[in-house]
Amino acid sequence: QGRVMTRERTEADLIALKRANVNAIRTSHYPNNSFLYELCDRYGFYVIDETNLETHSMWDQILQGQLELADSIPGDQPQWLEAVLDRARSMYERDKNHP
Repeated sequence: QGRVMTRERTEADLIALKRANVNAIRTSHYPNNSFLYELCDRYGFYVIDETNLETHSMWDQILQGQLELADSIPGDQPQWLEAVLDRARSMYERDKNHP
């Protein structure tokens, strides 16, 4: 099937998590397909949504001495401000109606 999670597989995973008494999940590095949030609403999961702000490649540059740590943090770079805020706003607008 490739590397895409289907709705059916996602639902089966959530059911298994619920049976194991898991009540919260955290997305990682980017928002997931919208059906994940719909299914989490249905099954009563608390979702910790992570915005699409990936900076892992920065660590390679830091470790290789190509970039200083202070220069790699988006919140410390004024030129990234609008991009960071845009990603946070988009995620909020998309997912705000999922309790």
